[in-house]
Amino acid sequence: MKKIVYFLASIVLLIGCSDNDLPDYLEGDVQVKRLVTRIVYKRNGEKIEKEWNYKYDDQNRIIEVIPIENGRIPKSGHWFISYLGNTVIQKEDTTGGYYDVWEYELDTEGKTQVLKRWYHSKGESDVPDYNHFEYFTYEDGYLIYADGSNYDGENRTVYWNDGDLVRIEFTGDIPSYVNWEYGEYINNPYTNMDFNFILQENELSEWFIDPDCLKMFGFFGKRGKHYKTREYGFDHTIEYEYEVDEKGFVVKIFEQVEGWSDEYVYEIFYVDAK
Repeated sequence: MKKIVYFLASIVLLIGCSDNDLPDYLEGDVQVKRLVTRIVYKRNGEKIEKEWNYKYDDQNRIIEVIPIENGRIPKSGHWFISYLGNTVIQKEDTTGGYYDVWEYELDTEGKTQVLKRWYHSKGESDVPDYNHFEYFTYEDGYLIYADGSNYDGENRTVYWNDGDLVRIEFTGDIPSYVNWEYGEYINNPYTNMDFNFILQENELSEWFIDPDCLKMFGFFGKRGKHYKTREYGFDHTIEYEYEVDEKGFVVKIFEQVEGWSDEYVYEIFYVDAK
């Protein structure tokens, strides 16, 4: 059944939408029209494994991410985001009496130049004591290198092809790589989130840059041009399919890890941007 959905969705994007409906965002700035407010993550389309709720300020900037697991807010992944000039602060309430804090130093185009991570004990002053630093290099607006030698001990070289991220090579104690393939689904510039970074089992979401960063909200340069359909590395393969609405906005993503019997489905909900 999903193969039919996939085919019909392709027709919607490739034929049903005009160039004015889904412009190539690389040609210039595009005003966001919809904000993601909720993502529900289900196993086999039935059992809810997890969900995320998103809150925004009056400038459509993300200010809080609220995860729900088993009907409750867990201690990890509940983020509070604040803005001060060219600095973004992401704070995560954790167990053990401290906050986990990420500090993004942005350039004038909003790209992260340095990512700092530090731990803040509850009840103490907010004077940072930095523990980890990661540095980023861009070319034509695309992230091409992440120096994580003082962050997690692993550097990342990023390769692009015709506007899509196709390979990352990781250096560290055990060098590795991950590749991606893409279909014809346009990475819709009218939504504020890049769904290539929210899928649970893939490298982009879990370990590229950091598992708990705001990379899905565009803080690390230009988005890829399309939604990925396949990820494969030295030890895994994942397939993706999509369902979109009449405007080309993704409403469901189907994720299947090779060798797993379960399939995971993401249901995505929006509100209009202010």
